Amino acid sequence: MDNIFVIGPLMTVAVLWVISSMGIVRINRRSIDDVVSGHEKTIAEVEPIAVSQGLTAYTSNFINFIEEPLKDAVRELVDKNVPTYTSSANQRNIGKSAVIGIKYQLLSAENKHIADELVRAGCAIFGKEKYLGKVVGIYVPIPDGNVTVEFISQKMYDSARRFKPQRAKGGVFDVNNPSDNLRYLLQDDNVADKSPEEIIKELKDFRNVTHSDKTDLFYINQEVMERDERAYDALHRRRFRRRNTKQPRRKFKRRTVS
Repeated sequence: MDNIFVIGPLMTVAVLWVISSMGIVRINRRSIDDVVSGHEKTIAEVEPIAVSQGLTAYTSNFINFIEEPLKDAVRELVDKNVPTYTSSANQRNIGKSAVIGIKYQLLSAENKHIADELVRAGCAIFGKEKYLGKVVGIYVPIPDGNVTVEFISQKMYDSARRFKPQRAKGGVFDVNNPSDNLRYLLQDDNVADKSPEEIIKELKDFRNVTHSDKTDLFYINQEVMERDERAYDALHRRRFRRRNTKQPRRKFKRRTVS
């Protein structure tokens, strides 16, 4: 009889893995642990992760800085190039809400429409950040400490999965012309008073920030950098052809840093 209680959970885990592989449901290690142990982790058990908001978005191992209930949703958004800037779901959110902040201004037209729909459905709320302008936060209310991690995770993932993949935007920094985006990254209101050399030194502390020798800009997104460098190469090919064929010079507008 004792063996039945051992085989039961293991069979359940096996069935869940088969269903997951067929794409019927989302499954992760947390839900398997819950099946085996019979315990559903609650939000009251989730300790806050203390880390700079700017740092979270721009480090290569950023997912380690995302609290457990939000990992699946944040990973879904990042994989689709939906620009997040903050997240919180821990015991300090009891009586409030779990939330993932999204930079509304950098959403594609289609994803802005989806964000608008989530707000109308009561799954998100608009806000305004000092440096980021209009933002939208997808959220799940946490009335008490008995709300489970799995419940929050599933609800947030359901909202995140509605967004569509979009072209990478933003995350471009010009140290010679400090923008609000750069002030936000460094969490420094006085960044405009610093020399380019001082800013470069600080940017190097962020693992995912890369400097392009061609455009002389810093990037947090490889796709955006490669796109800019291709545009840079194309511009110089056109200039070379004009010099050699005496074509009239066309005015070039430099890419606006977001």
